[in-house]
Amino acid sequence: MTATSIDELEEAIGQAKDKRLASVRIPGSDVDLPIPQAESLVDEFRELGVKPCGKNPPKPLSDPKPNQRVGLRIHHNIESLEYVEAVENLVGAVRAEDIELPTALRPEITLLPHQAYGLAWMQQRYLSQDVGIAGCLLADDMGLGKTLQSLSLIAWAWQRSNSAQPSLVVAPVSLLENWKQEVNKFLDWPDGAVLSLYGSDLASKRSGGNALDDDLRQLGVTKLLRPGFANGYRLVLTTYETLRDYELSIARQHWDIVVCDEAQKIKNPTAFVTQAAKALHANFKIACTGTPVENSLADLWCLFDFFQPGCLGALNEFTKVYRESIEFRQEGHETLIERLRAMIQPWVLRRMKNEVHEGLPRKIMGKEADRTTVALQMSPVQRLAYMDAVAAYRQTKDQGGQGRSVSMLNLLHRLRMICAHPLAATREDHERLNVKEHIAASPKLAWLLGCLDRIRILREKVIVFTDYRDLQRLLQRAIEHQFGIRAQIINGSTSIGTNRGDSRQYLIDDFQAKPGFGVLILSASAVGFGVNIQGANHVIHFTRTWNPAKEDQATDRAYRIGQRRDVYVYCPTVAGPGFPSFEQRLAERLDYKRDLSKDMLAGSQELTADDFDDL
Repeated sequence: MTATSIDELEEAIGQAKDKRLASVRIPGSDVDLPIPQAESLVDEFRELGVKPCGKNPPKPLSDPKPNQRVGLRIHHNIESLEYVEAVENLVGAVRAEDIELPTALRPEITLLPHQAYGLAWMQQRYLSQDVGIAGCLLADDMGLGKTLQSLSLIAWAWQRSNSAQPSLVVAPVSLLENWKQEVNKFLDWPDGAVLSLYGSDLASKRSGGNALDDDLRQLGVTKLLRPGFANGYRLVLTTYETLRDYELSIARQHWDIVVCDEAQKIKNPTAFVTQAAKALHANFKIACTGTPVENSLADLWCLFDFFQPGCLGALNEFTKVYRESIEFRQEGHETLIERLRAMIQPWVLRRMKNEVHEGLPRKIMGKEADRTTVALQMSPVQRLAYMDAVAAYRQTKDQGGQGRSVSMLNLLHRLRMICAHPLAATREDHERLNVKEHIAASPKLAWLLGCLDRIRILREKVIVFTDYRDLQRLLQRAIEHQFGIRAQIINGSTSIGTNRGDSRQYLIDDFQAKPGFGVLILSASAVGFGVNIQGANHVIHFTRTWNPAKEDQATDRAYRIGQRRDVYVYCPTVAGPGFPSFEQRLAERLDYKRDLSKDMLAGSQELTADDFDDL
């Protein structure tokens, strides 16, 4: 697949989800895929470097062709600088006494010192609109309370505003229920102050077909909201898909504050959703994300072009001056990092847990968490399946089969599954086998059950991450066989509504409310961000992600403010007999990339096929 076809597939997935379809048609083919499988496909290709990446420097977009949206004028700032928010004077230092708490903040809610500072910091920038400050990047580490800080600013701005313009929060649909809960928890607002502009609640705000005149239809506009749809509300919550589809209506509304939560969703400068976010008319915009640089410095540029257009120049020039040198550590890159850091400093607030640690317990990882996770030796059936997969790849390569990157991707995907559980990877009838056969074939499964038994004795809770549906069901079955409890599964197919007993929030709340030992099986891609599961203090990555930032995001579902116990993180790894296995190499590369990404400007540096050349 090309980068363009991946973008098209991503757009098709969003449209299918809006229509509540179970599958999506692969663009340019007659193949339908279940939506979770299609999302996994996008992730695999994005993260493993099927597009040019790895050892070649990033190319400037010499001939970019951003997707054109009609009805609005959007400056892309890619080839050249078309639009700049001028800044006359940069703001000064923030003083603790400058904070003004919103009167709507419930009396039982006390901001922690770093949260109080964050609110004062954003208030100062909000009040600096007259000198050209148009927004900011709230990039606190995961679990430090970005939602509370953002809601406090919105409530404060509402009470001091004469025009009483509503504010807007755009977030992945899976997080919006949490936003609604946090509004009720933190703010004493009247009923009806918040509009949910997504899902079934969206229907009452849509305009009928007669609202679309011929001019709009000719311009390609197919969906509109009723005029004044936000009137009378203090806060509107919506999804990135709704923002994209109703771009014209939402951009016509003047907002006070716009918050893009998990703002890495708008890191692609040519995507429709990024253009829709840039088109928003607001007094102040906040990009809110704990991972502002997921893959490359282009992510950072895109976020800045959302809230402070022109600050980092045009993308092509930014690529030539900064990206190539910094990302590939060319001579003089340290000087450029410091120059870029100084340039963005007035707009960025980033604190890490180890800097704040206000009562936060320890996060204990790897060997310190459990010495039994070291070097799990392959079983005979596992070793045979592993060697067969490598031999098949070599044969395909020697015969000049499919492209190298795609073939390598298939091999890595298969080795990853074999290391996790060989029978699930090699036998179609594996679900009919008894649990004992599965345990004998998979040292990782045997280790998992032993680890869970030790946690059961402590009467503590565990979350287990794997994105493979087959493995999720297998783990559920093995846990029920071993311990007599049914571990619930939350993945991309789990309902996100609040009125159902099988919704993700209901399952999480039920898991946390039950006393004693419990296990929850999660997909990192579906529940790896935004949700709070502090009831668990053990996190097991049964299969690893390709990106250390995404893995850390998943871990931080448990390791966040509100957690009162030490959190133990386990990454069981299967070792090869006399050679480094795929999992060993993956663990090494993730650790290396994680060390590099401790500096925000270094990025998380996702793994590519090149990282496994000598596998």
